[in-house]
Amino acid sequence: QALSRPPSPSMQSLFSMAPGGGRSGPRPLFTFKVGKLTLQGSTLTPQSRKGELALHQSEDGLMHLTWRDLAASSAEDDLIIFPQEVALKRIEACKDAYAMVLSWTTSSRKLFFWSQELRKKGADLSKPEDVAAEDALVTKFNDVVDNPPAPGSGGGGIGGGVGGAGTGGTIGGLSQSNYNELMSMLQRNAAAGGAAAAAGGGGAADSGAAGA
Repeated sequence: QALSRPPSPSMQSLFSMAPGGGRSGPRPLFTFKVGKLTLQGSTLTPQSRKGELALHQSEDGLMHLTWRDLAASSAEDDLIIFPQEVALKRIEACKDAYAMVLSWTTSSRKLFFWSQELRKKGADLSKPEDVAAEDALVTKFNDVVDNPPAPGSGGGGIGGGVGGAGTGGTIGGLSQSNYNELMSMLQRNAAAGGAAAAAGGGGAADSGAAGA
């Protein structure tokens, strides 16, 4: 197994819903029958539970990534993600199953899954033709994440990505006004953190000068 570093829980997506929250509304934009993999050292161990990875777009345009145990009525994981924030990729080094890693570009966090899609008996995972359907699902997942449909469009298939610069455009499923508000909030938080660090450094310099 090529992956030896355990996933870091230090950062979540910008927003997240508590596990166990239900999800209602339009049909998901994407579904993939997958189970979870647990990373222990350099070994990935499959969980036996049957599950489904899905992408939903809420009424406010935000994209939700969910994983649900098919025996349960609600999602176990429900995270809000943004375009270019996550990517799903097959783990080629795994020969026993079609294993995948979901990586965050904003942190070192990783989630691991294995495909539970139906496959012909005796399929060879080393043959491209035998895993073509799963490869296509991985590609579609990434396309939907990076090119979400415009809110209110009904989510019919893979939609366009970034809207125009005018007030009617959308960015990552957010309206222009909501996107601007989100960016302003992040900039204010960053500025406040920088000012606090500068104040702390100034205090240390003053103390050093006094001691001299």
